[in-house]
Amino acid sequence: MESVASYYTYWAVYMAAALIGYWCWGRMAFWVAERGVVYHLYSALGAVLIFTPLPVTGQEQTLAPGFVAIAFTFISEGLSGLYEFTVWYLASTVLAVIALIVGLILVKPETKAKASIVKREQPSSVPDNPFR
Repeated sequence: MESVASYYTYWAVYMAAALIGYWCWGRMAFWVAERGVVYHLYSALGAVLIFTPLPVTGQEQTLAPGFVAIAFTFISEGLSGLYEFTVWYLASTVLAVIALIVGLILVKPETKAKASIVKREQPSSVPDNPFR
């Protein structure tokens, strides 16, 4: 029973770290000006990569984070050992796309009043700056 409690503790720690990782994944999309379909597809890809659990090779009742299980399986078995994980990632991808479609259809974009942006006047040239 002690190992089961430890197993769930590790998964709780992993989920907390994965949520932080997913937040960081979203921060990597700083270049997206408007959060449209491309941004949501990017977020779905991050969620699938970070949150998909996979069975540990040799212990089908034990799950591990997907990217960790794939790394160790690739090191130990090569590409031939990765085929069993395609079903798990395919199922996660299908669920992510369904959630994305439902979210895009049901959730209406917020209508925000655009604040007027005051543009600062830049000098046409700056002394000692060869680029201006």
